[in-house]
Amino acid sequence: MDTGCLAGFCGDIDYNIEMNGRLESMFFGGEGLFLATLSGSGSVWIQSKPFSRLAERVMSYSFSSTQGEE
Repeated sequence: MDTGCLAGFCGDIDYNIEMNGRLESMFFGGEGLFLATLSGSGSVWIQSKPFSRLAERVMSYSFSSTQGEE
């Protein structure tokens, strides 16, 4: 999974970051250079949008809504 989509995990989970081995995916797939691999038993929470992109959306919305109030 994209490392930015991992929100949290607990239990007996082994967490590892690996380089995405396929050049096509790195440059054209939007997956990025690194992927997280998780194995074991426990709970994993993921989010559909990486946190950095979610923060950008929230910030752009908050600034655009405050600009219209003046």
